[in-house]
Amino acid sequence: MQCVTSLTMSEPVPIEDISGVKSFDELVFERVLNDIPESRMIFCVCEVRDKPGKAVVQIIKQHMTESECKKLFTSQPASFQTLVHHNHKYYSFFSWCDPSLNQLTVKVIYPASDYDIKKYAPQDRAMVRETPEDYRNITMPYIETIPRSRIGWIDNILDGQAEADKILCQDEDPVTGFVVAPDTKWDGRTPESIYLLGIARARTIPTLRDLQPEHHAMLLKMRESTQAVLFEKFGVPADHIFGYVHYLPSFYHFHVHFVHIARPMASAAANHAIPLDDVIDNLARNPEYYREVSLTMVIGAENPLYERYGKKAPEPIVMPNTTDTPDANESPKPTHTASV
Repeated sequence: MQCVTSLTMSEPVPIEDISGVKSFDELVFERVLNDIPESRMIFCVCEVRDKPGKAVVQIIKQHMTESECKKLFTSQPASFQTLVHHNHKYYSFFSWCDPSLNQLTVKVIYPASDYDIKKYAPQDRAMVRETPEDYRNITMPYIETIPRSRIGWIDNILDGQAEADKILCQDEDPVTGFVVAPDTKWDGRTPESIYLLGIARARTIPTLRDLQPEHHAMLLKMRESTQAVLFEKFGVPADHIFGYVHYLPSFYHFHVHFVHIARPMASAAANHAIPLDDVIDNLARNPEYYREVSLTMVIGAENPLYERYGKKAPEPIVMPNTTDTPDANESPKPTHTASV
């Protein structure tokens, strides 16, 4: 097993070496796909100039580091442009600052398939209680229809064809081995926003339910090595890292998420994810545990499993018309003036 204890994020790849979309100038805005204010991100669908197909573009306001924050007060102080709120000693302003302090992270999927577009669109979701029989008869047959090419980026990492310089930990064993690398959600520099993916080397484990007895050792090694490298490099103790497994996962190759508990999404993830510690303990008590229990999962309406489990999207709620003219015999309602 190999762990990197002096992780440095790789140098940016020169734009001219990229074969895909290279700038906003190449994109023609079509529509907003999803807007998530609390995460400071927005998803758009765009056409690509002089090229076929469409692109999904994710735009994220980047986290500001301490050194960047200091620049606001030293190099070129930003002015408070617009007063938004004032009450007693509390003030809120809109402000413009040096463009170098207001960077965006832009992620592009091109060419984007219908699956990519649907994946990032808002959709109804429903909870399903899946039995082991349901998994064998409904879920697994669907998983088997998904082409491996959909997760070609996973194979590129496992085969050393992509992101080799970003790997933190890896074990080469074909059965119990794994790779741990930064997720694109992490900026690679802020400990409190750590987000890693631990990816099994075995390509025969679509989900949690397919873990075999020998994979217990894989999970132990993955947890311990990830905790060790994060403490060595960033000084983050093990009890500040939350490891968990999604069920259903977002893609069908077994993987573990490792996030700093300070991430805003960490507490939310705990509500619909299975902690890695629990997975390890359950497999230690019963190697067949996840093959024998029923599991609750959340399925989006754009997932083919939604219909396979008999779910139907609810009809839109029509709000009553509140602008109708009141009955002539009805007494007028009193008007209240708010105190200032």
